[in-house]
Amino acid sequence: MPIFDLYSKRKKASERSGQPDVYQYESIPENVANQIAMILSEAIGDSEQYWAFIINAIAREYGDPSVGIWPTSRDSCMRFLRKDSNIDSKLDLIELSFKLIDKGIRGYELMNPLIFAGTHIGQTSWTNDVDREFHPSEA
Repeated sequence: MPIFDLYSKRKKASERSGQPDVYQYESIPENVANQIAMILSEAIGDSEQYWAFIINAIAREYGDPSVGIWPTSRDSCMRFLRKDSNIDSKLDLIELSFKLIDKGIRGYELMNPLIFAGTHIGQTSWTNDVDREFHPSEA
């Protein structure tokens, strides 16, 4: 399994080097957390594969299997987003989720959610494939 360069790791590294983050995050307002939850739900949908990938990666990075104890991986992600008190942990989950949406779900080599994690280098031109499929005479 890949090791992720999460926000909290980058923040700790920059603090150790004496270069604190320009932005200081103290909390995520409830309405923003709700908006993020709605975006994640809409983008990921009911795909247990993607929800499990997110929560398992977070659990592995923190060495805490109790992160994923809820009935579904989606429930675990949502609970973590809304209830975890550590802002850096929440930002890690948000960053990881949005990377998955960007690299895995939006159409870049959708076959495996690990592709975005660096196990595969390069991207195919999926827009050309879509164009050929829906407009064969124009391709």
